[in-house]
Amino acid sequence: MKLMPSEDLVIFPGLLQLQPNEARKVRIGLPAQQNVAIEKSYRIFLDELPEAKKLERNQVRVLARIGVPIFLQPKEPKPSLAPTIGESSAEGFLVELKNIGNVHLIIQEISITGLGAGEAPLFEEKLTGGYLLANSTRHHRIKVPADRRGKLSACRLHIVTPEGLSEETLRCTATPVAQ
Repeated sequence: MKLMPSEDLVIFPGLLQLQPNEARKVRIGLPAQQNVAIEKSYRIFLDELPEAKKLERNQVRVLARIGVPIFLQPKEPKPSLAPTIGESSAEGFLVELKNIGNVHLIIQEISITGLGAGEAPLFEEKLTGGYLLANSTRHHRIKVPADRRGKLSACRLHIVTPEGLSEETLRCTATPVAQ
């Protein structure tokens, strides 16, 4: 994830001090009304600053840093995930998860099952979920066991999002290694 500084949001207060078990509100807003066609995403960082006192010998100071995602959604949010099977290689193939919608998606769980003749399962692999921002693509390299590469004919993707379960079967192959 590539992050760049932005002046788009107003944050108040910009600096605050908390005592143990104290809670305070931080307000986040826009300087003006914005209509966006594609969601804008931001990450606000809350950093603990070091105390002014010096450390004693053999002490370590651990400071917290919390990143909070902020999303500015369009008036008509339309999430849409388009999984595809990419290039095949001697080790396996590439799965591409593309968000063709105008808002981020949260992928809670994703797994892929390689299928052979009669949809017999050949292998299963669980993949990393997380955020998938609008107009972005995530690539996963899938390694297929050597003895099953020539038998692979399709892949079933099992994807769980907050909107529910989606299953899709796609044609996929892995180039068998010549003996």
